[in-house]
Amino acid sequence: MAENIHEIFWMANPRSSKMIYVSPAYEAIWQRPVEALYEDPRKWLESIHKEDVEIVTANREKQNQGYPAHEEFRIILPDGSIRWIANRSYPIKSEKGKIHRVTGIAEDITGRKQAIEEKKRLEAQSQQAQRIEAMGTLAGGIAHDFNNLLMCIQGNASLILLAKTSAHPGYERVKNIEQGVQSGAELTRQLLGFAKGGKYEVKPTDLNELIKKQNRMFGRTKKEITVREKYEDNLWTVEVDQGQIEQVLLNFYVNAWQATPAGGDLFIQTENVTLDEDYVKPYSLRAWQIC
Repeated sequence: MAENIHEIFWMANPRSSKMIYVSPAYEAIWQRPVEALYEDPRKWLESIHKEDVEIVTANREKQNQGYPAHEEFRIILPDGSIRWIANRSYPIKSEKGKIHRVTGIAEDITGRKQAIEEKKRLEAQSQQAQRIEAMGTLAGGIAHDFNNLLMCIQGNASLILLAKTSAHPGYERVKNIEQGVQSGAELTRQLLGFAKGGKYEVKPTDLNELIKKQNRMFGRTKKEITVREKYEDNLWTVEVDQGQIEQVLLNFYVNAWQATPAGGDLFIQTENVTLDEDYVKPYSLRAWQIC
């Protein structure tokens, strides 16, 4: 009967650790000849993942002392792939109470383990999505309140400018206030875009031109940083929110400036890249060509 089951049925001598019987399922799961176990009972330990050897050997000692044991461990197949094994062992005692046999059942639980890991991954993704949604709601509320403050400042600045000419000494200062309000309004727009789950103003964009414009602006501001540019000649047009790309670039520039306070070189390069399915799979994205 043991020859027909998918689990591995085995029996060993607790004193010598020699195998008395191992069912044929061993060869299907371990992908190694069962004869080797009869010749050297330690052979199967060579296939155990090095991080799990301590668990397995501790349980062997436990079972040989007459206690039931259960463990889950990984084995490495000859082709380098990994399988998870669940093993349960039980002592068989004589009428006098001495252990004269240890028997057990081992099974391949790789599929079960993978299902559990996939469930954990999906739950983590769901929790992350919930956190982002909550942050979006908060950002939306803050953005609306902030926008109301900006409109109040903008309204008062406009009224002041109506009463003054460009020759007035405070005229340029009020204009600066207006520019600050516009910058704040752009930040508010980005926050609202985030609050809506990334529904930004997406349109076809030449990234080369956008990056060149940002490089010139940064170069005029931080002259101690030399921007080294290299652009793909036939860069693909992409559909993006230009404000978001500008924000990403600004973050790069600021990080580079903070990392090199004494000055240095900042290298910016554009390139057409294809992200295949293997590359994007861990990130739950679809394969695509990007630049």
